[in-house]
Amino acid sequence: MEKNTQKSKEQLQEEARIQFYGAVRNKNSYPLTDNSIAQAIKIIAISEIVLGIILGIIFANQEDATSLRHETSFRWSIAIIWWIATFIFGFLILGFSEIIRLLHEINEKNNLIKK
Repeated sequence: MEKNTQKSKEQLQEEARIQFYGAVRNKNSYPLTDNSIAQAIKIIAISEIVLGIILGIIFANQEDATSLRHETSFRWSIAIIWWIATFIFGFLILGFSEIIRLLHEINEKNNLIKK
């Protein structure tokens, strides 16, 4: 008996919501589509971070031009500069992709409510 009463309350609430908003709500969870732009930017950001770490190591290994033996030495200052710049820029791009993903999710939910 309570189930019938509960259903009728839910149906009344749904009808009132439809009258107020003029839209039908989807009973399923929001079926969001993947945003390919956000995914592409995320891949670019991750690859930029990985390549920046590798290039920091490569550019920090410099040959000493003054010695006749061509010794290589690791310059920590160059590596740290590359790594810091890479992390800052990479995470800014990663944050930008997250903002695009969230805006896409909000847009999808708003479009479902309006339908």
